[in-house]
Amino acid sequence: MGLKDQAESTAEMSTKLNFKDADQLVKKYPWAVGYVAVALEKDLFTETDTDIQADKPATRLFAATLLVKAMGLDAEAKAKVNSHLDFKDADKIPAGSVGYVAVAIEKGLITGYEDGTFRPNQQVTRAELAALLGRTDEQLPENENDAAAITGKLKAAASGNAIVVVKPDNKEVALTLDSNVFIFRDNVKVAATALKAGDEVLVRTYNGKVVFIEVTKLAAQQPAVTTQVGGFNSFSVDAQGHVATVSITQTTNGSTQALVLNVSPDFAIVGDATKLVNGHAVELTIINNVVYTIKVLA
Repeated sequence: MGLKDQAESTAEMSTKLNFKDADQLVKKYPWAVGYVAVALEKDLFTETDTDIQADKPATRLFAATLLVKAMGLDAEAKAKVNSHLDFKDADKIPAGSVGYVAVAIEKGLITGYEDGTFRPNQQVTRAELAALLGRTDEQLPENENDAAAITGKLKAAASGNAIVVVKPDNKEVALTLDSNVFIFRDNVKVAATALKAGDEVLVRTYNGKVVFIEVTKLAAQQPAVTTQVGGFNSFSVDAQGHVATVSITQTTNGSTQALVLNVSPDFAIVGDATKLVNGHAVELTIINNVVYTIKVLA
């Protein structure tokens, strides 16, 4: 896999790095040593860098620039220095970095967000970025099945090592996750189990497997639905005479206690309402701590 193979080679992994904090990297992120060594060889550090600072946040702008440099596209980036970037926050991108962002977008290495922003100062950690560099080959193959950038929404949460992405044209694509896939959700590196149905994602694949996922927009939070069973106690009403709360009694381990919950303005009573008397069994359907249905049990 290009740079990944080189970075994970015995020679690169055994490199003695001349940074002041090299020992900290070896102790905390031993797997990253080879990646940092390759990054150094590829001129991705400046001559004045004395520390790696593996846990120091790196911005999306820094990531875009680094990925373009890793692919050897500096000349192309410099040629596009006067490009127009169609982002709402383009004024936050330094003039000297415009070409790098333009190339990164064009090559599908990184994308903007649905709201029309690029968010150049949004952060990822440098250690995670070092590993991501290993996922970027020196050239992007023309065959989309070998390497591709895919955008869309997750149809469902990840199932084992597989995800299904619904693309903007509503076509579904089933993808297999690489065992070392890097996933960022809400600006945090997470496991595949953290992905949610409806998450909008940028997916990078290589050789038919997903090697990188960035959640560009979180799925709408699903309501928390629960039920409670007990004996009906009473309703309370507000100043306008509308039902405001319902109280039920529950017995647990011989101890009886009252449970009082807010009621939705459009709550419904299911079953024989004439049986809704003190002590009769009911089942409450609760969404985000508000009662929407009161079912009168037989």
